[in-house]
Amino acid sequence: MSENWAVATGHPTATRAAERLLRAGGNAVDAGVAAGLTLGVVQPDLVSVAGVAPIIMFDATSGRVTSQDGVGGWPAAADVEALHRAHGDHVPEGILRTVIPAAPASWIRALSEKGTMRFADIAEEALEAAREGFEVYPLFAEFVASRQEKYARFPSTAEIFLPGGRPPVVGERFVQRDLAWTLEQMIAAEAACPGDRRAGLAAARAAFYEGPIAERIVAFHAANGGLLTAADLAGYEVREEPTLPVSFRGAEVHCCGAWCQGISMAETLAMIEAAGPGAATRDGALDLHLLIEVLKRVFADREAFITDPDHMEIRPEELLAPEFLADRLAGIGPQSDPLPAPGTPTPPSGAPAVFHIGCADTSHVSVIDGAGNIFSATPSDPSYDTLVIPGTGLSVSSRGSQSRAIPGHLNALAPGKRPRLTPNPILALKDGKPWLAMGTPGGDVQVQAMVQVLLNMLDLGMAPAQAVRAPRVATYAFPGSFAPHDVFPNKVLFESDLEPSQIADLAARGHDLEAWPQETWMAGGICIALRSAEGAIAVADTRRAGTAATGPAPIRPPDLARIADPATPRAEAYALCAAAIPNGLFTAMRLHAAEMEVERLYSTLPEVYPVSGRKPKRATAWGEKVLVGREVNAGFGPADIAWAFSDHETILGLGLEAVLNVPVIAGGQVLGTINYLRGAPSFSTEEITLGRRCAEALARRGLHA
Repeated sequence: MSENWAVATGHPTATRAAERLLRAGGNAVDAGVAAGLTLGVVQPDLVSVAGVAPIIMFDATSGRVTSQDGVGGWPAAADVEALHRAHGDHVPEGILRTVIPAAPASWIRALSEKGTMRFADIAEEALEAAREGFEVYPLFAEFVASRQEKYARFPSTAEIFLPGGRPPVVGERFVQRDLAWTLEQMIAAEAACPGDRRAGLAAARAAFYEGPIAERIVAFHAANGGLLTAADLAGYEVREEPTLPVSFRGAEVHCCGAWCQGISMAETLAMIEAAGPGAATRDGALDLHLLIEVLKRVFADREAFITDPDHMEIRPEELLAPEFLADRLAGIGPQSDPLPAPGTPTPPSGAPAVFHIGCADTSHVSVIDGAGNIFSATPSDPSYDTLVIPGTGLSVSSRGSQSRAIPGHLNALAPGKRPRLTPNPILALKDGKPWLAMGTPGGDVQVQAMVQVLLNMLDLGMAPAQAVRAPRVATYAFPGSFAPHDVFPNKVLFESDLEPSQIADLAARGHDLEAWPQETWMAGGICIALRSAEGAIAVADTRRAGTAATGPAPIRPPDLARIADPATPRAEAYALCAAAIPNGLFTAMRLHAAEMEVERLYSTLPEVYPVSGRKPKRATAWGEKVLVGREVNAGFGPADIAWAFSDHETILGLGLEAVLNVPVIAGGQVLGTINYLRGAPSFSTEEITLGRRCAEALARRGLHA
């Protein structure tokens, strides 16, 4: 059976979150939002729950592609003149680079308008990882250790990221209880809302932007010289923005707009397409010289023309005009142009080169569901360069690092103005049908890595996994996106396993080459979900901590309202539960705790679970002792409904010997148990959740009375 859905994210826990919802019948948006929120917990060095979250989506029903900017503007109190006088040309690290946090609004808008789940449904993994901790993995440990001095500057940040005064060690558990409090406030606000799903989501959002979370953010800024106010937070709205579609090698690639690097991605693809179908390859490999020269010109144009579109002097589409692209291509010669016009050299700042230390932000999530919906998001914002808000666990968006503190500069900060964002997720269609979701971390490497992967697949015919694994190059001959915005004319980094002939060709053409290690995390961390004739495919780049998953179409969720309705005949209610429970067996029972007996009311396998009055069976109390903390006869009333499931062969072969009972609890009462049998197949979290919902629906109709 071919796989039906695909997901790839920057961390295994985020992938599991998306997988759980897809298996439970959620759509790509439900899964993507769950993964994105989780990334803010399990990759807190690179992604903030209160950071940025640009999203691009395809709706299979309407055929529309939409994007959300997911980046906040500068607070109303931002003053470029004052910041320049106090700190020079660059926005300093610390609380002053904080912009309005956009991620919560972005996630919730997508979920409200295009998803099907509640906030509590999508937040399960995020909350558990914050409250109980996650296992420290090598990239996280390396990142924090390499920036220990920066984390140590701010006491509230050091308290979380340098527990006991040292960086986290691989294998330890990293706990963020204050961040769990933040998520709990949003979940509780939703639960307390009397309205429908969308009203509950609005309540969760309000808890962040107007409620107890906002109060702590605003109070800390007021006490520590920050700029954020209650009005900034309460007035924020994430924006839906048009995408930039580019015809590329027979695919329709949708890029985000000029509020981020999406315009640069679009310009790169459009320029390569304009160069001709064979221009990007030579001798069976990518023509890296052409690619690098195209990228240099794209990034020169980015510096000269691109900022928040509300403040641009040209229309973004002008950079995609055929005449403009032809002119840029005409300037490419056989030798390296160290800094193509309109780029200008600037004195070096003396800071470590970004290609030596890596870009300190970002992750990604790509999802395609069985219906063909696409979700692609690149959440971001690091923690080392700002102050965690005490009591919240939040590193509120430090994206102001991408603005300039230079009065009159194209990217000068201003009230309400969005910093020019690097994260830029993409998606692509073929013949109007869903094909691909892609994105990567890496700052200024993002566009470069994605273009190389697309060319590997579409020009060289590589399989997706091979295309992602292939060695990459990156140019740095342009002003960097992050302060101090250094320029490195003619500089090209390459992964050390690049073909020697390609290295020699670049050297002969005058490029200033420097080797990275093989498969370095600094070359990006591509996440791909795509559909092919063979089914769904997912790939997560092994350069970082990502994982990928695919799976079959989910089991159709049962009609819980019909099960719970007393007007539904009992046999019909049982049949609905039986159809929903996997692995072939559903049994309804009354448990008579005083006599330690079980009365079986219904079974899909009557020869094993006979439906005939009472039949003594000694109950197992082990599960209740462990999971509820009380004996079975103290936890159950005289007549409660329980249910069990497993495969027929196991039931027949083992004679119903239960070894673990997982209780179904609602309203503080034990309604019944999910019984696991010795040797039975394992059951997924989503299957257990589905079973519990069925049991609770039966209990609501009063079948246990």
